[in-house]
Amino acid sequence: MESCTIIKSISKDRRIRLIIAELSSITDKINSIHKVDDKNRTLLEQTAIGTVLLGCDLKNDGTNVSAVLRSDDGAMSAVVIYDFAGGIRGYFRTQLAEQGFEALNGAGSLTVMCDDGRVGLYTSTIPLSSASMQESLEIYLKDSMQHEGVLRLSNNKAFGVLISPVLNDEISFVIDRKDEFELLSGKLEVQIKKDDVYSLLEEHGFDILDESDPYWTCTCSKEAMENVIKSVGKTEALSIIEEMGKVEVSCPYCKKAYSFDNNDIDELFDDKTI
Repeated sequence: MESCTIIKSISKDRRIRLIIAELSSITDKINSIHKVDDKNRTLLEQTAIGTVLLGCDLKNDGTNVSAVLRSDDGAMSAVVIYDFAGGIRGYFRTQLAEQGFEALNGAGSLTVMCDDGRVGLYTSTIPLSSASMQESLEIYLKDSMQHEGVLRLSNNKAFGVLISPVLNDEISFVIDRKDEFELLSGKLEVQIKKDDVYSLLEEHGFDILDESDPYWTCTCSKEAMENVIKSVGKTEALSIIEEMGKVEVSCPYCKKAYSFDNNDIDELFDDKTI
């Protein structure tokens, strides 16, 4: 089985959907770029898993999903974006080492944005639960446009499971079997790297609908960074060049740096805008 995988399945009676996400190599990549400490790494992994599970749960496969986690004091922020093609990017910033979710004590918010490129952007913001990231995401599912379900986020690896009803009004059918599904989720976490995960799903009455391999990606470009320069303005940009020799803008996701000199600024502002 690949180091990163998404498996979508459905019960044989077609009443329950079960989605598995394992993103270890992707979160390893994000962590290597942003040097995330251990407790914060778990928080980043859970944010990434939650974002992907929410994206996979949507009926419209052409939807991009973003999750933004912020502490109320501004000391911590995490962003993960999952696009419909399977690309994932994200970052984690904090002023406090080894912070973790419990240190937030509910003093923060989770914003989920879903964009299908046609109808428009759906945004929902909820206050964080003081209990766990898992509970925060369950609250989001209950209060948002998405199906309520049973969610499991690992505390040890970039792994998660979401179980939800095919029809929204059948949520009680899922909740009544919550203990059974939590036990199954625990077994899947253990078996995710082994081929018998498929037989485990079969044993519990699920047919596999689809399996895909998500991947780390970044869509930054010099053109995208030009918008940052435009927001600063020509006068300020030239002032920075006079002092520093260049204007340098880094992508928040991959940290690739883009440099601009006097000629770039003149061309960007067409030598008319100040």
